[in-house]
Amino acid sequence: MHILFDLRTIRDLSPPTGAYLRALVGGLQSFPPEERLRFTLLLPAEDSTEITDHPCVTVVHAHYPADTAEGRRAVRNLVLRSRVDLYWGADPFLHPPRRPFGKRLTVVRAVEDLTAVGHGGFLKRFFGLRRFKARCQAADWIVCPCHTLAVRLIAMVGLPKRRRVRVIRNGVPPAFRRHTPEEIRAVLRQFRLPLKYTVIIAREAPDSNLETPLRALAASSEVPAMPCVIVGASAPSPTLRELIRACHLEGLVRFLPDDLSDATLSALLSGAQVLFEPALREGYLPSVLFGMASGTPVICAATESSAELFGAAAVRVHPTDVNEWCNAFTALMVSTVMRDRLIARGTACAEENTWQAAIRATIAFIKEILP
Repeated sequence: MHILFDLRTIRDLSPPTGAYLRALVGGLQSFPPEERLRFTLLLPAEDSTEITDHPCVTVVHAHYPADTAEGRRAVRNLVLRSRVDLYWGADPFLHPPRRPFGKRLTVVRAVEDLTAVGHGGFLKRFFGLRRFKARCQAADWIVCPCHTLAVRLIAMVGLPKRRRVRVIRNGVPPAFRRHTPEEIRAVLRQFRLPLKYTVIIAREAPDSNLETPLRALAASSEVPAMPCVIVGASAPSPTLRELIRACHLEGLVRFLPDDLSDATLSALLSGAQVLFEPALREGYLPSVLFGMASGTPVICAATESSAELFGAAAVRVHPTDVNEWCNAFTALMVSTVMRDRLIARGTACAEENTWQAAIRATIAFIKEILP
């Protein structure tokens, strides 16, 4: 059986989806060889993802833009030439290849969140939702990271059969772990950070909700002013800079790019006092697992998917209530018992959600639908 993972638009996808795909690539390489399975990873020509030799994994670089006639023709030729049995589409907006004449091609869509169809102007949302529904309804199966997202997706798309949606939990890459004090000090020297700081892994999007944790830091009276490192916003917008001035946090907010290596980001998280995840989206939140695996307590927005995925392993507070965020942050900084208990729960949650388990579930699912 031959499976094609279409990763041509991995750079344009949202951070949760991009993290999922890159970890999936790494998981496939570390998975024991399967005689009955062959995987082809279709990557963009400029992608620098390191691929080790694996007898069951082949890498093909696409030299045509994804959503063009040349790109669709190239993928169709690849499907015909390689005799692909299953097409795994990572981008829900990307046009799948036409099914070969006289051959059954199973199409699977991986949907990690719904942010791509909920923002923008009226026309963008309208036509984007139409494309999204058409792509999902044409797929044979849809894979989601949690049941909450699956239920919302079924209601949004109007799928005729619920059995066409499968839930496969995502995991945390193995590079995220607890680091030694020497490794943490090296990262602090690299970015010129103090010993105590907080971290937010976010992007400047309507669902990032950066305002709430920043206002909570400014409102905390029992804890001295602590620097905050925002990863993923190396060029902050004027709106964000105005928010920082309004919160009187000038000089206390540092911006780092989102192209940090997993090892560097893990060391940065290991040295942080708290990781904030204020995003409002429903679906896979990789930064929460990143922080838990690195031994950092996490405060996140109380969404339905966060309750399903993390439960009591993270402090879940009202998404936009500044007082709740402030009280949770103060409690973690004051109570050593609460902090240690949360770190232990987070470590256990990260150990349960490994990429090896996700890959095993993915291969079991593929074997089920391709007997």
